[in-house]
Amino acid sequence: MNILTNTNLHSGGGISKRANEMIRYFEKKKLPLTVIGVSKENYKIERKGSVKIYHVPINSDKKIEHTIDIYKGLKNIDNLEKRFNPTIETIEKIISDEKIDLVLSEGTFYAPWMIHRATKKLNIPMIVVYAGILTKEESDVPEPLNNLFRQIELDFNRLDNFYIFPSRLTKREVEKIFGRKIEKSIVIPNGISKEFFKESYTSKNKNSIGFVGRNHPIKNLEFLISLAKVLDKKGDKYDISAVSKIKDGKKIKKELEDRNIRIIPTMSTDKLNDFFREMGIIICPSFFETYGNVPAESIATGTPALISENMGVSEIFQEIGLTNLILEDFSSTEKVIDKVKENVGLSIKKSIIEQIRETLTWDSTMGKYVKTCEEALS
Repeated sequence: MNILTNTNLHSGGGISKRANEMIRYFEKKKLPLTVIGVSKENYKIERKGSVKIYHVPINSDKKIEHTIDIYKGLKNIDNLEKRFNPTIETIEKIISDEKIDLVLSEGTFYAPWMIHRATKKLNIPMIVVYAGILTKEESDVPEPLNNLFRQIELDFNRLDNFYIFPSRLTKREVEKIFGRKIEKSIVIPNGISKEFFKESYTSKNKNSIGFVGRNHPIKNLEFLISLAKVLDKKGDKYDISAVSKIKDGKKIKKELEDRNIRIIPTMSTDKLNDFFREMGIIICPSFFETYGNVPAESIATGTPALISENMGVSEIFQEIGLTNLILEDFSSTEKVIDKVKENVGLSIKKSIIEQIRETLTWDSTMGKYVKTCEEALS
């Protein structure tokens, strides 16, 4: 069984994390896997044992400096396909040359959409891994981009597709967008990297609040500013740290710094592991997450994470008895502060950590992926 999937070559986000874990799993099991990363780089191929990684350049009639440039000037999905037809044709050739049996598309953004288009042209079976809902995560863009993103999202609504959802929440949201029940699907929660289950323990700073996430409207980084303002007004002393990639000159960077919020550049898994263990609590104020790797990773290290019902991972928190860490949402800063004071510095029970170690490692998740692929082809 030859499988092809995609990754983001220059991100530490969920899609690239899942792809990296998939590469590690397939390499260890000596299973064939082809990975495509669409980027501004020149065409090249890497090999990692049984895994082959293609760096496919974005071929466009427009200069592309930032992700938004990919969509500039486009009014509909036909314009998008015309602009990136050379890239789609390159992907088609890779699928044919590698004799791919099945494609796993990670998310519904431009790169997985290109792979989706190529796959459909070649009539290859496809599983859409709903790592992100484009129209929900980019809902604040103006027209005609909003309409274009709706068209891209709906292009994944194919009766011959199979779907993997990281949560029941994601499935419900996608069914609303598609306007139908999705029968050919399965819910497989994201995994947790084994590095987060280290036995070593770092003492927590009980007056520290941590945040991990990219600078994107849906992650609600601005909430940290509101939180710091209210804490200062109350005279409550907490150190707030944000692990995020924020470019110099951005307004939000100055606002965070003005509130003495420490900004830490994105880091490796090992360093992130230490960060979680040093924090008294992690807060995740996202307006929506199909899943939410950060709080699950934090729990694995023994540090509580405060989340909302708008995150798919809340389903896991409910199952393992962490309902006290779930808020309806983060609209009330006062309620968040009450929850922080109630839980900061507490250690997650070892029994809970062992429970998620047994069921939520990436090896376990990838085993379910492989089984689903086999069943989709049978």
